Amino acid sequence: MEANDKRMQDIRNVEHAEIEQLKREKQALVLELDASREERYSLKQQIERLQAEVEEQYQLYRNEADARKMLVSDIIDLKYRVDTPAVKSDSASEKDDTTLLKFKLNKTKEDLVKLQDKLNEMLADYGDVVPGGSTSGWRHCRPLIRKAWSATRTTTTRSSTSTRLFWSNTRSYLLRETSFLKNSDL
Repeated sequence: MEANDKRMQDIRNVEHAEIEQLKREKQALVLELDASREERYSLKQQIERLQAEVEEQYQLYRNEADARKMLVSDIIDLKYRVDTPAVKSDSASEKDDTTLLKFKLNKTKEDLVKLQDKLNEMLADYGDVVPGGSTSGWRHCRPLIRKAWSATRTTTTRSSTSTRLFWSNTRSYLLRETSFLKNSDL
């Protein structure tokens, strides 16, 4: 019996050693499995990040390609405009062009008259600021200049000749007035 017990004890020791070894192998496999899961998770994260980067790069490429196509289209259109002379086949478009040019010319003339009026009004308002002149004499003449200027405004047509004539007459009048005022101030 002792031999059986010893044999049983040896078998138990061998089995116990095998069980311990299997437990260590199991633990090593569990650790290896966890490392494999972590590696798989990190690889999955890298794949997602790289897919997002590829998608972003593809969008940039598409935008750049679309922009190039638009630029090429614009260049071709500009070359076509430059290379082909503008041919006006009907007289209506020519008539419209001349009408438009006349309208623009008339509008420009009106603007010029308005600016000349404003300039002349400014000269009339601030005519008292003359170097070497008597300021009191110019202040005295301002109402006269305004009255004369408003009289010329009421005329329907005023050319640059009439404006020059008005200012030359006003200037000679003012010179006479100011010389009279200078002599009377003495």
